[in-house]
Amino acid sequence: MERVGFIGLGKMGRPMAIRLASKEFKVSAYDIRPEASQGLEETGIAWFQSPRHIAENSTLIIIMVVSGKQVREILLGPSGILQAASPDTIIVDMTSSDPIITRELGLLCKEKKVHLIDAPVSGGVEGAEKGTLTIMVGGEERLINRIQHLLMAIGQNIFYMGPLGSGHAMKVMNNFISATTMAATAEVVALAHKAEISVERVIEVLQVSTGTSNAATRKFPRHIFPDKNLGFTIEILCKDLKTYLQFAEAMGMPTFISSVVFQLWNLQVIEGSGQKDAIHFVEPFERWCGARIRGLKKE
Repeated sequence: MERVGFIGLGKMGRPMAIRLASKEFKVSAYDIRPEASQGLEETGIAWFQSPRHIAENSTLIIIMVVSGKQVREILLGPSGILQAASPDTIIVDMTSSDPIITRELGLLCKEKKVHLIDAPVSGGVEGAEKGTLTIMVGGEERLINRIQHLLMAIGQNIFYMGPLGSGHAMKVMNNFISATTMAATAEVVALAHKAEISVERVIEVLQVSTGTSNAATRKFPRHIFPDKNLGFTIEILCKDLKTYLQFAEAMGMPTFISSVVFQLWNLQVIEGSGQKDAIHFVEPFERWCGARIRGLKKE
């Protein structure tokens, strides 16, 4: 049974780790929150006290935390992975991270004869639970071939994007588009209400027209209208949008649309709503159109 270390048992990481344990991997886990260990024993997952302990017991390690800064601490901190990782250890960073940071960390890992792969995911908690995630992978192809079986245990659509950092770049590009279509759809729905047009009918039309998007096919009908959490916070998406802007600047690309979209999302962080689920992004649009959109239709 192959041993896998898993660091980060949040909303996404926990179901991913549990799924691996159910697929004949021997999983050990660590999270900065001690309470994350509760209930793990019954899933067959062993709990360790630090990233270093994970590295001492695993040569294949997955990281699923919030940001590249956290990944850096997990790798380089006093109890970090690189303090104890044996040569040829493969680290798979599945965090929605900064591709620039990823490439910097890759060079530091190489000095220790450790391999870093970036493999962020899309598909939400439901995808993590069902093993249907989309995985965007960056790194050396020969290494990715060695972990293909691991990726297939937790994902359905696996895309090789290119050199290290390419997966993380694709993830923030995807999230920029996701944030943009949600903002555009929220604006249209609010406008439709103002014009006394059925907002539910507007979404139905968008689903089968050229203006369609994941916001129209999934977020509004399955989450916003029935008022069900999307599973990620406004603050988290703002972090990804900021990363996108920084990456684009580093690449010398202008950012007209993304700058405005970032300001729309960041407005709520400034107003104190950053920790709320992303369905609350529509709150300003509700104020502007004078009607509640969340909970419009109960399931």
